[in-house]
Amino acid sequence: MSFSRADTISATDMTNCLRGVVYKKQKKEAPPLHPELLKQFDLFRTFGETGTAIQNRLTAFWKKKGSLVSAGDFIPSEELGFTGRYDTICTIGNKLVLYEIKGASKTFFDEVRESKQPRDYHKMQLMIYHRSMLGQYPDIEPRLLYVSRSIFREGKLLGVEIPIHYTEDQLHTVLQRASTVRAALAGGELPPADPAIEEYHGN
Repeated sequence: MSFSRADTISATDMTNCLRGVVYKKQKKEAPPLHPELLKQFDLFRTFGETGTAIQNRLTAFWKKKGSLVSAGDFIPSEELGFTGRYDTICTIGNKLVLYEIKGASKTFFDEVRESKQPRDYHKMQLMIYHRSMLGQYPDIEPRLLYVSRSIFREGKLLGVEIPIHYTEDQLHTVLQRASTVRAALAGGELPPADPAIEEYHGN
């Protein structure tokens, strides 16, 4: 199945409130957010800036080592109908690896270093990227790389690398979420609104 540009959906949007995705695609103004949520979104933007700096530092490191294959590009959107830009592709130990790099607060970094379990929505995003890239790179492995923001601010890098595995059922669930958005855009019922976002702690 081939998707038109109007039917494509951002992979990162798939991890958000589906009702909000419909409003965004319709270019409609969403209902106003609580001031505390607005503050949290401002904090996320700051985290995003740090995340970009972390990605740039890692990309330069991999390039210097000669293991960098791609410093990031847009995923193919024709087959699954998702858009997005992956972070990096590297050759690590003779394996081709698709990395999604995430800056992590001290609290979450300590947690993920112990549990080796990613956040579900990070896994969902990387799953979409990976499946979209398989036609071009059939043997590529998806890995999440969580990097401590607090350690990075000290001028150092400390990361936890988590290989991602997913089932066809998990992929089907994501495709169903996308179908729900497309159905609403075609005049169907709006998806329910998600509850308030989770709270982040630490730096």
